[in-house]
Amino acid sequence: MEAKEPKFISLEQYKMDGNFIESNNKTYTLFWDFDSRCVLFFKDKKIVYDLRNLFFVSVADIANDGSVIIAGVYEKTDEKSGIIICNSKGEKQIFKYIDSRIVNVAISENGETAVFQTYNSMISEEYDNKLFIIDVINKKICSCFHCPLGWADGYQFFDNKIRLYFGKNYIDYSFTGECLEKEKLPTVKENPFDSFYDLESKYGLISEKSNKTDIEKFYQKYLQLSKEKMSPYIYGCIFRRLGELALLLGNKKEALLYFEKATEIYPGIGVKKKITALKKELC
Repeated sequence: MEAKEPKFISLEQYKMDGNFIESNNKTYTLFWDFDSRCVLFFKDKKIVYDLRNLFFVSVADIANDGSVIIAGVYEKTDEKSGIIICNSKGEKQIFKYIDSRIVNVAISENGETAVFQTYNSMISEEYDNKLFIIDVINKKICSCFHCPLGWADGYQFFDNKIRLYFGKNYIDYSFTGECLEKEKLPTVKENPFDSFYDLESKYGLISEKSNKTDIEKFYQKYLQLSKEKMSPYIYGCIFRRLGELALLLGNKKEALLYFEKATEIYPGIGVKKKITALKKELC
């Protein structure tokens, strides 16, 4: 199941311009306005309900039974996303805010299962690059996990599992987040995000009193991660860590370069005072 491609439409009678998607059976239509937090839901081209003051919609999907999954932000600059699932009457089944941006939403044609992925969380490592599977009937999140293969291009729903597509390849997961085809995972190199989170969990052990050999090991691991394709926030964190470790190793000039790189990638990474102090010391 590939994501439905939103199409532009102007609803002159409502003075709204926005995007819409249709269910595969062409019975239901979901419209969202560009300039307001308004969503309109149609059945056979007649409005059934509207959601106002919701959020600016970024992605959505609609099932053949009229169930919808909608994700977006309350303010266009927000890093936290809202996710809502409604039935064909507009009754909210799930409503939750996630400390991350949301991509790749989908809902099964019978409206019983939904899925979405997160990326580039500036707020919480817990929700960065995760896949969520939702039991719509019981109104609960079944699982939240990281798929080493990355962001899926599409999904296919079965009775007790979900299939994630990556181009022509795919891999199956149970609704509880268990990989059902582990033999496919070794073909993929160790995920850099997992390596980053593992390093971060141990980073608190490093201090000025640490053995230089241990500091150097951490330095080399972060240096290796700096060559990977990462989100801006994580990439900035990596260079901040390299700067901190360079300082512990006594390399102030190198530390300054890393801190400047971290700020260039992600201005809010929190090293501007260190940059100023180092520049004074090195003058």
